[in-house]
Amino acid sequence: MKVSVIFCTARPGGLDILERSMAHQTHGDLEVLVVDELHRTPPVGFFSIEPPPKKPSMFWNLSASLNAGVRAASGDLIVLLQDYIWVPPDGIEKFVKRFEAEPRSIITGIGHQFALPNT
Repeated sequence: MKVSVIFCTARPGGLDILERSMAHQTHGDLEVLVVDELHRTPPVGFFSIEPPPKKPSMFWNLSASLNAGVRAASGDLIVLLQDYIWVPPDGIEKFVKRFEAEPRSIITGIGHQFALPNT
């Protein structure tokens, strides 16, 4: 199962967290899409998504950044990350296993909590 990891950041050091988190993931079929408000070059192997324009009164429009990443994603499962989240090496694999077990689920947290939609 292909996983699209969408990583939004507006924080110095945010890309370091992403690179360290993704370096040793046990699930191999990943695309990592970076929406960086600071317009830095993402780590090698990750894809840069242009952040949407923001209103003058806003420091950052996280929702619009997440939406830009979702539009560019091509995975079967989308994982949304922010720049303060470190993912353990088996974190993405846990998401995949939970989603395979409950394909209609909405997963929150790093693979340890989930919610099923009302049926």
